[in-house]
Amino acid sequence: MRERGSVTLWVLGLAFGLMTLGVLSVDLWSLVAHRRELASLVDAAAVAAVAAIDESEWRRSGELRLDQEAASRLAWSAFEGSVHHDVPVIEFDADGVTVLVSVTRSVPTALLGLAGRHLVVVGASSRATATLHD
Repeated sequence: MRERGSVTLWVLGLAFGLMTLGVLSVDLWSLVAHRRELASLVDAAAVAAVAAIDESEWRRSGELRLDQEAASRLAWSAFEGSVHHDVPVIEFDADGVTVLVSVTRSVPTALLGLAGRHLVVVGASSRATATLHD
């Protein structure tokens, strides 16, 4: 009977494996939650930015263009409530009516930190185009 205690070793191994999987899932869900928050922020920022139509240009030429300064301010305002102090990148396409808002965030990890990944960078971007509806 040399197999005494083998069940105990199996149970300990299984418990360690389940705890590792649990901590890893917390890391992964944290990354998903941060990515989801960033996606929501950039969507709101892009939609806010395309509301900044250059009215003087519209009245003068009838051409739809964004006031880039006002659009940038509106996009930044979507990030003001964030506790993570994210710094968005706001870019305007050459067409003058499309804006791209993107942001990245470094997220600390628990178990992945033991494997050398103390921070994981997650990001999101959103593009919006101003249009006129009749």
